[in-house]
Amino acid sequence: MTPGLLRKPAFTVGLGGIALSFGGLIGTQLVLTLFLQIGRHFTAGEAGLGNLPLAVGAALGGAVSGAFLADRIGRKVLQIGPLVQLAGAAVLWFELDGLDTASFSIWDIVPGTAVAGAGAGMVTAALFSFILAAVDDDEIGSASGVLTAVQAAGGSIGVAIFGSVFFTQAKSGDFTAGFHRALIVQACLPAAFLAITFLLPEKGRPEEEQHGITPEAAADDSGTKRHLTMPTPTSPSSRPGDAPGPPLRSP
Repeated sequence: MTPGLLRKPAFTVGLGGIALSFGGLIGTQLVLTLFLQIGRHFTAGEAGLGNLPLAVGAALGGAVSGAFLADRIGRKVLQIGPLVQLAGAAVLWFELDGLDTASFSIWDIVPGTAVAGAGAGMVTAALFSFILAAVDDDEIGSASGVLTAVQAAGGSIGVAIFGSVFFTQAKSGDFTAGFHRALIVQACLPAAFLAITFLLPEKGRPEEEQHGITPEAAADDSGTKRHLTMPTPTSPSSRPGDAPGPPLRSP
């Protein structure tokens, strides 16, 4: 890792944001799976399908954020995302309160999980570009590697925290209460993330620059391509500046 990265406050704050966002998303997926399998006796396949609304919501939120919203409103997309997550957690909380164990269906909690997933997707799709906007061009490779490592670590920490919170209550047999407690943690993480977004850059780094391609390099590459597609001489022996020779005739 480039030593100067940790001297950039926005990058350091971004590392915390990565851990919070991915820890919350992975932890929520874990608790939802445990609730469905252990609390509602779903099979592994049914529990996997039960996570589908969360995944679809994340995909849609990420598509909207990455396609145009982040470019149009900048850092505000990182502030709208946590608010949507909080709204989804609130909806899911009340959905759990009204559950009938005998007639439970995954459709009972689809609205809350889908909304929470959409908020998470809005954040995760745009967060890397805003963090990388705080680093220099020659630090992008190192910074990307650090962000990926923190993303994995944040997911692992989320699994540990959410799993512990869920089972602390669920071991008594009250799985709904365990899910409720996990939702309290889930609400705290977006709130903390929302607070630190004000320390991130207002605009994200363009996608091509995230891969180390600067505007100058892109222009050079474009010029090279134009050069390579120039017409070739009519004769193999011709050189630049020579007059074109007569056309070759077959014997």
